[in-house]
Amino acid sequence: MLKENNKHYNVDELFLYSHDLLSEAERFAIDEHLLECEKCRGLFFRLLEEEGAVQEAENWVPKDFTAKLMHRLTCEPVRPRPKKAPAKKLNRRQYIVVYATVASLTLFLSWNGAFSPIAKAGEDLPGKEPAPITEKQEKIADALDAFLTNIQDSSNEAKAGIKELFNNAFKSGGEKQ
Repeated sequence: MLKENNKHYNVDELFLYSHDLLSEAERFAIDEHLLECEKCRGLFFRLLEEEGAVQEAENWVPKDFTAKLMHRLTCEPVRPRPKKAPAKKLNRRQYIVVYATVASLTLFLSWNGAFSPIAKAGEDLPGKEPAPITEKQEKIADALDAFLTNIQDSSNEAKAGIKELFNNAFKSGGEKQ
């Protein structure tokens, strides 16, 4: 158990040391090491603090705590869990609206080329030998960045188009009156 070349002691060795379960030579070696090594000294003090906390907790817990707890667990009936309210089911029209919305969004993003960087990232990967995982992660991250940039550009273009439509609508509406 003697440590040479400044190797550190583990918790088990320090536990045996704190409970005086080592030979005199081993205790002396640990004494010398603790004087020099801050890391092992800190570990030893944390071990002593934890042991003190456990002993203090044992003083607060009544001696018959386990027996009382086991008695309560065996005597009390098991209470059923309250049932959750079932999820509200969508009617046919709501399903159609959800699917139409998702399909429209997918088509919009596809037409604007938002998914093309992700598809190209998959094509660039070598066919025979798998690329290292970091290379794949970098390509996927680049593809996602391009994807998000395309979405933002598409969104900006859509906003500009909507503003233009509104401006034209208000201008033409004002001219008619």
